Amino acid sequence: MSKKRRTEILVAIILTCAGIAPAAAVDTVALEIGTPNRVDANLGRVVLGWEVAPPGWAARWPLKWTWEARFGYWRTGNSDVVTREVYEIGVSPVVRLEAEGAGSRPYLEGGLGLHLLSDDTVGNRDLGSDYHFASHIGVGWITETGFRLGLRIQHQSNAGLEKPNRGINLAVLNLAYPLR
Repeated sequence: MSKKRRTEILVAIILTCAGIAPAAAVDTVALEIGTPNRVDANLGRVVLGWEVAPPGWAARWPLKWTWEARFGYWRTGNSDVVTREVYEIGVSPVVRLEAEGAGSRPYLEGGLGLHLLSDDTVGNRDLGSDYHFASHIGVGWITETGFRLGLRIQHQSNAGLEKPNRGINLAVLNLAYPLR
């Protein structure tokens, strides 16, 4: 299968997953800023989130299940690189364990999703492909009004489906605003 065909399929999957919930179902908007390791670049993202009912097997657990669609922009300040700007779209299911009770409280979360980059190189780092799998773990704090401030450690790579598979690790600050 050609690279163009794989990219078309991935875009279709991401758009289908992002279209699972109508716009009215979006209940959180978040901003993310981050920095990857081994690359002189910065990352900014807008994230739309919507909570969904947990799968039947997980209904007894005190977990929040959400889908997140993200739109990102990577930029390097270095003019001597292969690619200075990269755009990104992605979709991820996220599971969040929140402390029980009202008021401010901590949370832990994890997610795994699909991302498509506009280029397979960020700065001078060849990532091997423009489609990636992304996983993250995170910790944070939820305020009484529902704002969330969290730190995510994220890994993105093509999972060995293309060569090279260097991947990239990121530290991402997430600030989420509840719409409801």
